[in-house]
Amino acid sequence: EAVNGIAAAAGGDGAMPMDEDAAAAATAGTAGTAAANGVDIIGVEVLAGHQNEVFICAWSPTQLQLASGSGDATARIWDLSPGANHDQALVLRHQAEDEEKPKDVTTLDWNPDGSLLASG
Repeated sequence: EAVNGIAAAAGGDGAMPMDEDAAAAATAGTAGTAAANGVDIIGVEVLAGHQNEVFICAWSPTQLQLASGSGDATARIWDLSPGANHDQALVLRHQAEDEEKPKDVTTLDWNPDGSLLASG
């Protein structure tokens, strides 16, 4: 079964690359011993919430926030700061006013100070 989540690892300098196998290993509970593409999966957290595939993610340039865009017509902003509830995200729904069909979120970009997120 496909996992509709995001595997994210953040170090002191921001995001690290993560592949599908590492995300599956973390989801399966085998995190902590294996490394994939040079990323130690001890610090991997799977963010579950999207109902369809995730097309794009973008780290905030100023805070430990990750935005994700999905085929479920939502963008989500995850607060990954210490002590934050990582099980909840701010959900932004995409639907054109003149059309009934919801729109996939395939692009995301933060402004330089991290106060605005553009999505499309």
